[in-house]
Amino acid sequence: MKKVSNCLVWAFGFLFILGTSQSHADAMYIQLHKIPIADVARTLSKPNTKKDLQQLLTVAQAIKVETFTSRHLNPSTFDRRDFAEAMELKMQSQPKWNSKLSAESLSIINQHSDLLTETMGANSYGQAWFLKQRGQTIAANKMLQDLFQNKYTAIMQMRMQPFMQAPLSEIQFLRDALGSVNSPQEMQAVDSQLQKVKIHVSNLPPSNIQT
Repeated sequence: MKKVSNCLVWAFGFLFILGTSQSHADAMYIQLHKIPIADVARTLSKPNTKKDLQQLLTVAQAIKVETFTSRHLNPSTFDRRDFAEAMELKMQSQPKWNSKLSAESLSIINQHSDLLTETMGANSYGQAWFLKQRGQTIAANKMLQDLFQNKYTAIMQMRMQPFMQAPLSEIQFLRDALGSVNSPQEMQAVDSQLQKVKIHVSNLPPSNIQT
């Protein structure tokens, strides 16, 4: 397998370690590694690889994931979280959800629907995406509406800028997905809430966390 050390990137996020006697979080960079899916497939083709990871790899290939961005240097130490993150990033790369999977790819995700629910989360952006691909648009819309409202409530309760987080990006992805399963008229209320969120976040004072 070719070296993946040349594909190292630094995460924009931080790992927070909260001390019991500290009033703020100490932080350190998490080093992430960009690993092509071909390298992942080569590593996970070994006989001792966990079956669920091999199945998730099949799904990742079916939805055309190209790269994993992982805290693990070697794919042999991958877990389900690595696949969930890679698949969600792929979904977010086409946020309007206009593309459809081929019949073959759809068959693959249907074969592993229970595993995908466990991996992505029963109520998640990724789960809603898979529901939409299966033609369960009403269920996908309901899930997206719930996720959007939960995110809206959480952001509107913020009293300062979140430290090294991107809440507007998260809620924008949900809004774009909702736009794929709702009419422009139905989106008016969603867009009104999104505008309120943007104004609220822009008026928040900066976080007082020191690094």
